[in-house]
Amino acid sequence: MEETLKLILTKLTSLEEGQKALLGRQAAMEKRQASLEQRQISMEKRQASLEQLQISMEKRQASLEQLQISMEKRQASLEDGQKSLMQGQHEIRLELDRRITESENMILNELDRVQERFDTKFTRIEKNLEEIQQYYRINRLENDNTTLLLKLHDDIQKRVAELERKTA
Repeated sequence: MEETLKLILTKLTSLEEGQKALLGRQAAMEKRQASLEQRQISMEKRQASLEQLQISMEKRQASLEQLQISMEKRQASLEDGQKSLMQGQHEIRLELDRRITESENMILNELDRVQERFDTKFTRIEKNLEEIQQYYRINRLENDNTTLLLKLHDDIQKRVAELERKTA
């Protein structure tokens, strides 16, 4: 029996050591469980933070979509404005062309009127010049005739004087 007792005692000691080892393992497991619980809490906080970040990103995406819509509207508005400006420029060009054509026609009409006036004046001047030239010819002929008559008169006087001298 002593042997049995020793054996029981050895087993009991062995069981106590096993129990201590199990208690040490249990403590380590409890520490590990606490660490895992802390890790789980940290992961849950991180998940909450990521969810907040996701919500923030979704809000930002919605904001960017609104901005894109706003920019598309603005672009459409700018394109409409550009079309309107181009149409306005086209209308201005047409109006300028019309006014330039009108001015050209007015200038050409005035040139025609001035040309007609100058033609009339030049015709009158040419007529007056012809009259002056005829007057000059007539005057020259009269002067020539007068000169001839004076010469004849002088010749006749010389003859009369010579005849009077001869008859005297």
